Amino acid sequence: MASYQDILKQIDTLKSKAEEQRRKELQKIVDAINEQIAEFGLRPNDLKFPGHRRGGRRSGSGKAKYRNPTTGKTWTGRGRAPHWITEAEAAGTSRDRFLIK
Repeated sequence: MASYQDILKQIDTLKSKAEEQRRKELQKIVDAINEQIAEFGLRPNDLKFPGHRRGGRRSGSGKAKYRNPTTGKTWTGRGRAPHWITEAEAAGTSRDRFLIK
């Protein structure tokens, strides 16, 4: 019976082989995709990638809508509210107090 350490070495060897095979197969896939793109005249906006937003917008971008008057930190109003907003709201302060005019 193989020892624990022997099995870990086998796992590392298999991971290396799997990554090497992945790289070989990946190039064939990319080449086939590029052929299809050229054949059909596809543009970047025609394609969808998981987790990728269309239009080139990046997470965290956008004009600031709220400002912390003490620290000067800003928030766009999108996504999870920062602690300085949630703490102020918990204390009874309106979010509108932090609006940038």
